[in-house]
Amino acid sequence: MPVYDGEFVKAIGEMVLSDGVKAQNAFIFRADLTAAAASYQIEAAIDAYFQDVYGAYLTYMSDDVGFNPGDISVLAWDEEEGDWITSKKVGDQVIDVSPTNTDAILPNAVAATVCAKTSRPKSNGRKAFAGLVGTALLDNNLVAGLIADMADVAAAYIEPVAVASLGELTPGILRKGVELFLPFSSALAQGIVGSMRTRKPGVGD
Repeated sequence: MPVYDGEFVKAIGEMVLSDGVKAQNAFIFRADLTAAAASYQIEAAIDAYFQDVYGAYLTYMSDDVGFNPGDISVLAWDEEEGDWITSKKVGDQVIDVSPTNTDAILPNAVAATVCAKTSRPKSNGRKAFAGLVGTALLDNNLVAGLIADMADVAAAYIEPVAVASLGELTPGILRKGVELFLPFSSALAQGIVGSMRTRKPGVGD
């Protein structure tokens, strides 16, 4: 299915960890296009984006990590539901990187995290990246090499990606309960180890 200017694209990056557990990240983009983009053009753009984001920390990614095709879809605001819904499937794309680090992989929930800011306070993006090897950490901190790599991940996370010669996909977030897209303005990497688990029963909300 084609994607039109002003539509909102959701792309899933799906890793498969050593014991078959899946780790997913969902990325949101606004399509800023001069003409409709075919599905293969959107897939190619997402492929380039995934290579930039996930490829930036490839040195510390275990070779036990595999990848599944992730859905690419368009989200639309539903006035009756007051929520964002999937309006059409565009295609899918695999994270096209090849990890080669043979060091022991860390537990599934252990991740390096990056955060991105928008123009609205407290409306931010956050991504956790799993599949790290044990040598990526020193106590509860990322080693210097991984911190540098995650800074590159953060930069790639907020960078618009070209869609052929038709324009670009602009990364950002869709606010929950409100018809509003907020593009990212800056990003940073966290030096302290994080987790794929952002919520636990009885802790926070």
